[in-house]
Amino acid sequence: MKIEVADTGCGLKEEDLQKLFQKFSQTHTDGASRQIGSGLGLWITKSLCELMSGGIQVYSKLGVGTCFTVIIRADYLPVPTRTVAKPQVTANSPIKRHQRRVLIADDDPYNLEVHSHILRGLGFDVIITATNGQLLVDLFKSKPERYFEYIITDVAMPRLDGIQAALKVREFEKAKNRTYPVKIGFITGHSNLRDKRSCEKEPIFGSFYLPKPINTSLLESFVGPTNFPAGSGRDASSDAGRERGWSNEFGRTLPHEKPPILCVDDDEFNLDCLSEMLSTLGVKTVKARSGEEALSTFRKIVFEEEKPLKCVLMDCRMSGIDGWTASNRMKDMLKKGNKPNIPIIGLTGESKQHNIDKFRFSGMEDLIQKPISKERLLKLLDM
Repeated sequence: MKIEVADTGCGLKEEDLQKLFQKFSQTHTDGASRQIGSGLGLWITKSLCELMSGGIQVYSKLGVGTCFTVIIRADYLPVPTRTVAKPQVTANSPIKRHQRRVLIADDDPYNLEVHSHILRGLGFDVIITATNGQLLVDLFKSKPERYFEYIITDVAMPRLDGIQAALKVREFEKAKNRTYPVKIGFITGHSNLRDKRSCEKEPIFGSFYLPKPINTSLLESFVGPTNFPAGSGRDASSDAGRERGWSNEFGRTLPHEKPPILCVDDDEFNLDCLSEMLSTLGVKTVKARSGEEALSTFRKIVFEEEKPLKCVLMDCRMSGIDGWTASNRMKDMLKKGNKPNIPIIGLTGESKQHNIDKFRFSGMEDLIQKPISKERLLKLLDM
């Protein structure tokens, strides 16, 4: 697959072209009035291209513009069928696997077919489909409580969109005094932050909000196969919810849910990526978009609500109160309030050695160089 990104503008000098794909390197031209970032973006892009058996090239003329060309290997493969291991049944120990049922809605028949195929591979036995939001609501109402483990819906649909349909489902559950609310997930081709927040908060309490085309591995991290025996006293849907800290009974948090992680970054995209990556690992997050908001949120959770935090992931370079200062003030708050220590991990595009004095001032437990990997996050969660 070939991708070209071209613009007209200040262009680049010949001697600057060689710097573009180096770590922590930026070009400064007379036409560029604002230089931001840490010089990692194009190095990351080049690395990703090479991982996909391709490469990236740049063509530029000073005063005319620039064109980046990416070529990567992009094999088109059918959606893989995942086999779900079924329990062994013997004469002495008869075991039945918990039957999983899902209701999915999308106005595109192709999407319905693909998503059904994926969900079947993830262990769902009964898949019922709807082509609009109103039909989704009607089908849900026609079944008894706990019939569906999940509702997975598109957002933009005719008659009733996915968010409105989810609200009607919650209204119906409340009206019928249902004890076990169905888990609701959203898959959308037009993801945006406003809709994402609407889906995550009360009264919907969505389990996930994912963009199309669906990433099978990511979806599996939320709804992956479970094989609890029927009648064993354990329910697959409720156990999965407990593992991920999902809400139960319309917002009442489960009594033994794991403490959340406070994620701090003034870049909305970075903050959402970090939060999304943690959510795939079953971790609940609280987000703050500045050093000031981080201090306010930290004070509210730890001192006013007296709730625990697993740790704080703090971007170091922020406007206003930076991460180093915010961390120092948090540690001071804990000390003066005689509270147990809460680990603070700094996130930066630069090396620890480059910021050793700021690191010592901050009181942080560790400093991680961006981009952060899922493997590194898993190690953090074992703290």
